[in-house]
Amino acid sequence: MARIIIYDKVTLKVKAYVPSANTPDYDGRDDVLINPSVLTAAALKYCKVSPSTNEVTEMSQTEKDQVDSAETAGVLQAKRLAADKLEYPLIDVLIAFVKRINVRIPNNPITKQEIIDQLKSDKNL
Repeated sequence: MARIIIYDKVTLKVKAYVPSANTPDYDGRDDVLINPSVLTAAALKYCKVSPSTNEVTEMSQTEKDQVDSAETAGVLQAKRLAADKLEYPLIDVLIAFVKRINVRIPNNPITKQEIIDQLKSDKNL
């Protein structure tokens, strides 16, 4: 059994770390390091493979910032897609709905308590 690092051949970013792997399962793969000599304590997303030494190293702060920026952009995009499809928890959709109604009828806004009272009444609670 050996430690395995799987990395992206283009970006050199570490994609996976397998602490105890059967090395024959990875024979012939050129995106795998077996028992890398250096494994940093950095989070996996901040590790990369040094092409000259085939060692796992920690990214520079600039590289870490780029990873974080891309991750944040991806999360934001996923949230926007979820909003487009109304794939949020029902409570969030209802709150947004009531806010929109309250904008349209500002003289008599619906309150949270009114919704609670109506729900209790509807359910005989």
